[in-house]
Amino acid sequence: MELLYKVYKILHNITKKVVYSLPISEAIKALLIRKLSKIIPLKILLIKVRLPNPISFNKMTLIFREDDNGDLGIINCLSRNEYYEPEVVRVIKRYLKKGAVFIDGGAHIGYFSITAANIVGKEGKVFSFEPFIESYLILKKMQN
Repeated sequence: MELLYKVYKILHNITKKVVYSLPISEAIKALLIRKLSKIIPLKILLIKVRLPNPISFNKMTLIFREDDNGDLGIINCLSRNEYYEPEVVRVIKRYLKKGAVFIDGGAHIGYFSITAANIVGKEGKVFSFEPFIESYLILKKMQN
């Protein structure tokens, strides 16, 4: 299993280097990486076998659904010590300050909410809204 994971990581890194060298927007690059990473179906099996749930990354802990590709996309990045949607994280870090208020509409499993909470600190506020019941329940678990 370890060898398969290493092969997957090598293929993913090559794909990432090629995509990031293209003259397209950061958002399109992130979308392309996400779509291309689904081509290797082994990824889902490897993630399920290797990752703890919840997972910790850069001062955050996230609970995820092991059967949800959206959750696994985020968790796959974090497992490689990479930010998910790094262009969005850059914007949040650039404009959000300690003590500020952050509103996350469509918070999913809370990745951007937790990122923001680490920045605004106890002096600030983070409001997370999620209409999908399974994601909402995950957010509620993390709140406690």
